[in-house]
Amino acid sequence: MGNWMKGILILAVLAFIASFIWPFNANKRSAAMGEDIQNTLNANGFENVIVSMKGNVARLTGTVPNEAAAKTATDLAANTKCKACTKKKTWHKVASDIDYESVSTASPYIFNAVKSADGSIVLDGYVRNEAEKARVLLEAENLFPGKVSDRTIKIAAGEPNADWGDVISRHLNGVSILDRGRFNIEGNQSFISGQAADAGVKSRIDAAVASLPSGYEGQSNVTVPEAEVVAAPAAEAQATCQAMIDELKGANKINFESNKAGIKGEASFNLLNRLGAAAKAEQCSSLRINVVGHTDSGGSDEYNQGLSERRAASVVAYLVQEQNIDIARISAEGRGETSPIADNATPEGRAANRRIEFIVTQ
Repeated sequence: MGNWMKGILILAVLAFIASFIWPFNANKRSAAMGEDIQNTLNANGFENVIVSMKGNVARLTGTVPNEAAAKTATDLAANTKCKACTKKKTWHKVASDIDYESVSTASPYIFNAVKSADGSIVLDGYVRNEAEKARVLLEAENLFPGKVSDRTIKIAAGEPNADWGDVISRHLNGVSILDRGRFNIEGNQSFISGQAADAGVKSRIDAAVASLPSGYEGQSNVTVPEAEVVAAPAAEAQATCQAMIDELKGANKINFESNKAGIKGEASFNLLNRLGAAAKAEQCSSLRINVVGHTDSGGSDEYNQGLSERRAASVVAYLVQEQNIDIARISAEGRGETSPIADNATPEGRAANRRIEFIVTQ
């Protein structure tokens, strides 16, 4: 056999061997590339995006919140370098089949729950995604088996931070140990109210509210059955105290931030300081004061109820913290839009209905 025939035979053998080795190496390199891309996506918060490799094409599937997130995931995949490759590190191409949800931004960002005396609970408000919604409903079902009503839980952006779901969980646990109650979360402010069986339950809820995640602030107004009946002061003392508070308040108003519970304006704080001084006067010192919040008819019944409660609680908190009013003497109540004093059809009437009342009781 001539040398040229031997050369041809050797080349044929090598080609035959390469036909088996090349696909094996290519598949191995492709799998390594896919693993590197998946690790990059996971490290950047795109665990829901899945990579499948076919040759040098990395196909991305999954769902992300919006179009910008889909582009970010695609760019991350395209720029990932193959760690196991000895030559070209970014020889691959990316094909994106990522879906994205068109998520609106909610403001104010709220979540509400109302527990009735029969143990049922109604939930509504906003969560960040379907996974968080499923988690909240599962926790509620575990706490209130068979008695959970998902009224209007919606997916929206606008939450204060990633602890939003945890804050909801803590308040669900709190309201679950009340005989009846409710909680409202608006942005980073929360409020829980209701009736507890005993002082121990009240203390547990107060402690939970005081230890919310960083960036969140909470207030509670949980009542317990009175252990003993205190002798009521004379009716004339009550009338005198009420008249004094009404005269001080007059037509002046306590103003709040729009759709929020934060007190605003120097005039509002000056008025509260005067009212706090009156509450400590001899005529009022043995009486209780109920701070009642009211709203106009704009917004849903549930939202207005929660807003009125939070505003009343803000006033109580200020009087307790800044005017040293004994917390045992003062309480907060919200009546939402249920007790108008003017016509909600006019701007002037709506302004009049947005108010705080101070009711003296024995």
